[in-house]
Amino acid sequence: MMDSVTLENKYMSVIKTCAILTSIWPEQSHCSKICIQVYTYLSFIACAGSMIARVYILFSIDVMLEQLSYFGAACVMMLKYGLYTVRSREYKMFLDCIRRDFSTKRPQAEFDILEKYAGRGVFYTQFYLFNCYCCYALFIQTPLTPRILDIFMPKNESRELGYVYPAYFALDEEKYYIPITIHMILVIAMVFYVYVACDTSYAYFVQHGCGLLAVAGHRFKAAVAEPESFYEKEYLHDRQYKKIRLAIEGHQYALEYLRTLQEAHVEYLFILIGFVMMAFSVTLVKISNMEVGPEFFKDCTFLLIQLMHIFYMSMQGQCVVDSVNEFSDTIYEAEWYESDKKVQSLFVLTLRSCLSPPKLTAGGLIVLNLQSFSEILKTSVSYFTVLQST
Repeated sequence: MMDSVTLENKYMSVIKTCAILTSIWPEQSHCSKICIQVYTYLSFIACAGSMIARVYILFSIDVMLEQLSYFGAACVMMLKYGLYTVRSREYKMFLDCIRRDFSTKRPQAEFDILEKYAGRGVFYTQFYLFNCYCCYALFIQTPLTPRILDIFMPKNESRELGYVYPAYFALDEEKYYIPITIHMILVIAMVFYVYVACDTSYAYFVQHGCGLLAVAGHRFKAAVAEPESFYEKEYLHDRQYKKIRLAIEGHQYALEYLRTLQEAHVEYLFILIGFVMMAFSVTLVKISNMEVGPEFFKDCTFLLIQLMHIFYMSMQGQCVVDSVNEFSDTIYEAEWYESDKKVQSLFVLTLRSCLSPPKLTAGGLIVLNLQSFSEILKTSVSYFTVLQST
């Protein structure tokens, strides 16, 4: 057993911190939520407005393509934030399920399985956090590098000013360069925390669902693993039957959890994949026409981060597929043939339910796994080829 405080400190500290900073954590005060939400929406309006103004004032195909990838990233941020804000009840429900599952009294072997998958959730969180830190560092260095080089490696003329992201402000940019830069850094920080809070929460919820499937598989295998010599045969079969029923309940609970998780994210994932494919293709076009320099390396990192983002979301679907397959294999490997027909029939019914396993899909059209990840990349490169030719 593990209480909620220990669980959050051990496995969910990053998720909780970022969720509080973005106001999607259920237990934080209503006042702080309102303040953070107002700040987030105002930041997005200012960010999107400056991007749209740049396209309008300096309109050309090159400017529009350059702006699309950044505008797409901002829209994805608001998509994530809007989903987790509107569906805060579902978020709290998933958290309550995790807390309840860890606080329920259960055999040590089952608890070890849940901890194993919680550890995987921590790994995915740290992996994502590292990628976001790299992206954030690359973005904020763009306006700082020219100033630093002017101090340590001065030229006859000042270097060209750089910005965190391309935008237009109806101001004297030289005079208000520092306030504009600070504004952009704060906007990027908010984007950073929203991405981390939403995506790591989603990954952790998925890993917990995979852990529930593994627990159910362990119950099926353990139910028929007891030596007959310990009990009378009739008593043993009754005991196995009760354990199998408990395993079926665990399996149904895991399936319902994963289906609820899928229903809460199905439309969101479809729109997300569309935006990320667009941004990925446009960034490829931009990089292919750039000269090597600070902006080139920044956009290369941005492209890599988009690639990692698609991979990260697809990998969660692959984890569900692997967990379902492992569950089926566990049932096959169990010594069900040593039990009576009453118990065997329950195994058959459970295997039959595996014919329609839960899947994480984007809009019910794209099953998220490593194969769909490769298909998404192929499609994005095809779009890149079309854009490059035009």
